[in-house]
Amino acid sequence: MKFVLRGLNASGPAEAAGLYNIQLALVPIKINTQITIVNNQWNTISEK
Repeated sequence: MKFVLRGLNASGPAEAAGLYNIQLALVPIKINTQITIVNNQWNTISEK
């Protein structure tokens, strides 16, 4: 994803802000994925 964003050379502040907002929007998704992985690992340990 970052590779694609880097490939688009933002020609102005508005475009740069748009790319920045896209990256910000992805942050909660990454955090939720991490939490899910940790929860799954914890559940596996708890069952043993």
